[in-house]
Amino acid sequence: MKNQKYTLLAEVTLLHNYFEDGFFRDIRIVPDKVTQTFMWNAGLLFRLTDTGFSIFYSDPFNVDYLKEITSFFNNQLLRFQLFGESSDFMNYTDCPLGRLVVYKYNNRDTRESEATYLMLPKLNQRLYSQSPLGEVDLYLSEFLNEEGISPKDYIIMFSARNTRWKYYVMNVAEAEADRLIIEDSTGHPFDGPVKREMPGSKSAFEFSSGNMLFPFQEKPKSFCSLKKKSLVTSDERDDAAPNEMLVQSLPVPSPQAITTIETDENEQVACSSMYIYL
Repeated sequence: MKNQKYTLLAEVTLLHNYFEDGFFRDIRIVPDKVTQTFMWNAGLLFRLTDTGFSIFYSDPFNVDYLKEITSFFNNQLLRFQLFGESSDFMNYTDCPLGRLVVYKYNNRDTRESEATYLMLPKLNQRLYSQSPLGEVDLYLSEFLNEEGISPKDYIIMFSARNTRWKYYVMNVAEAEADRLIIEDSTGHPFDGPVKREMPGSKSAFEFSSGNMLFPFQEKPKSFCSLKKKSLVTSDERDDAAPNEMLVQSLPVPSPQAITTIETDENEQVACSSMYIYL
């Protein structure tokens, strides 16, 4: 029996900068029922890849049939549904806060870049958490030209959510708290300390990153440190003692750690809270 030869028609790569390697892995991609039936009858083949999925056409292929179908049904398409494999997707992804959304992509709404087409998303309301978080529509007319079939490469890109980090330092006296500072890895100081009343009649001292927001990362690269200010300042002595390092690498938030949503100039900002016990 002669082996059937297939040629690449479309390759779709899914990117997400939350993940260390940049590829979106917490995703399951499934062609819908209508697409599965059409592809079987038309000689098209769907294959998952390490970075997304690919569509192949049988070689030789009846291009005239495809041209006839697309001329009669201008909107003839292949639809692929995206299902999240992690319940944290809505947390670690930069999407509207407080509501379920579905990402709609199609290969007519793209931006070309170096022979690759970036698909631009449209966000609609998603009714159920079990329903697909996204749909990718590939219009077959986009693969046809005067010579026949024109293969295309597409990219779908998701971005990580940025959050405001807040550290709450517990079990410390107010006089001591005034000497504490928190800095990010570049030496930028957090706002604070601000005394806050906590549940159980306890007090904590809040340090906030303020306008400085940090992205969620699968393997965090940004760490903050907790220091105690020196009692001797450079104004008093040229060789003033450096600030004392208390904790070199403070905890970083996980995607489950969105604790509050604040509003800055009509823009919602997610906050991640962490607690430090001294």
